[in-house]
Amino acid sequence: MKRMKQMWCRAAVISFVVLLALVGFAGCGDKGEAAEESSQAVVLEEVEEPEPQPEPYYWPLTGIEYGQALPGEEDDFYYPLSIKIENTPEARPQLGIARADVVYESVTEGGITRFNCLFQSDIPDYVGPVRSARNSDISIVPEYDGILFFSGTNSDVWASLGQTTIKNMPADIGKGGTDMNLYKRESVRPIGSSRDEDGKIVVEHGSGGVYSPHNLYLEAGDCYEWAAAYWEKYAWSPVDGNPNRLMFGDLDPSFVTEEVTEVYMPFSTGTFNPTWVWSAADNAFLREVDGKPFEDADPASGQVKANNVVILWAPHVLGPFIENKGNPLHINLAGSGEAQIFRDGVAVKGKWTTDGTVPPRFVDDSGKEIFLSPGTTWFQVLDTDKIPTITGPGGTVTEGTEEEVLTPEEQAAAEKEAATWDVEEAA
Repeated sequence: MKRMKQMWCRAAVISFVVLLALVGFAGCGDKGEAAEESSQAVVLEEVEEPEPQPEPYYWPLTGIEYGQALPGEEDDFYYPLSIKIENTPEARPQLGIARADVVYESVTEGGITRFNCLFQSDIPDYVGPVRSARNSDISIVPEYDGILFFSGTNSDVWASLGQTTIKNMPADIGKGGTDMNLYKRESVRPIGSSRDEDGKIVVEHGSGGVYSPHNLYLEAGDCYEWAAAYWEKYAWSPVDGNPNRLMFGDLDPSFVTEEVTEVYMPFSTGTFNPTWVWSAADNAFLREVDGKPFEDADPASGQVKANNVVILWAPHVLGPFIENKGNPLHINLAGSGEAQIFRDGVAVKGKWTTDGTVPPRFVDDSGKEIFLSPGTTWFQVLDTDKIPTITGPGGTVTEGTEEEVLTPEEQAAAEKEAATWDVEEAA
């Protein structure tokens, strides 16, 4: 016991001596140096932040990558060109439509269909034939902040245009205070274009003749310059820093889908009822009319394709009576309705909705968003009583609305009605 106490005392003394030594060491020398050494001892090594890396950004109407940039340093886009293109047999093949980002196809008076083609990511130098605007354009164009190009229209549409902020550039605008007018009449069908060494558009022609009113074409490649010059009086610029967008992405695996090989659209009569045929090799639906490929006049573009074919069901109602014409057709595409989206070889049912200031969005019955596939989109605007005929991979057919078969008298009456409405009026 005594030995253990001695050992404990010796240990305590050693510890006390060591403690005094440490205290004495800390108190020796210059206090400033000690403080500096102490502060240096707790400094942590600085970690360098990684350099920010550019991220991809995408064309607003196709979802295809445009470029890469740091957030906030992306290029601005131009507002889309919204060009009204004819679709009678006399107008075919049209020039430039295969290069549109988005196309709306809808019925006009007389049962014919017409296109509103939206160009932004790929703008041809020459497009046409251009024809008159219709009521549906009043709701389509603001959803994309488009610049509307057309050859005239009826008094009903003129009145509606006057109540909007749509930047419109009709053929009868004349020089419009500028030294430009980009609408041209052709006597031989254009099949392509290029630029000469001075930057002037040079049109390539085929062998077939065209005649009025099916021969009005537009130098789309210079439209931004023309629109900027014309609307400069309002300090307007065609550059858009916050573009309106369609929404792209993968399909939710929980969606109920139907495999599709063909879709037949019953707009009215045969030559205005296209069939869309799925091509896995192209990852797109190929457009056919009258049992033949529906082609662009430019051989380099070939058959018209769409990565997305979307049916928008909307009521077709008669507008106010116009003397010597009758009642124009009204189609309102601001609001909501039933939709069916065809992409990736499958069909998905849902609903479309827009407040009229942005492009339509799509949801299924549970409210989940239905995204589009990156690429081009053709909207097929059908009346609410029209149902497409869908063919599946096994030849299974979902029967839709039968094609309208007209007697010769009915056909003549429809053509007369269409001709009446296609007399284009100036503002």
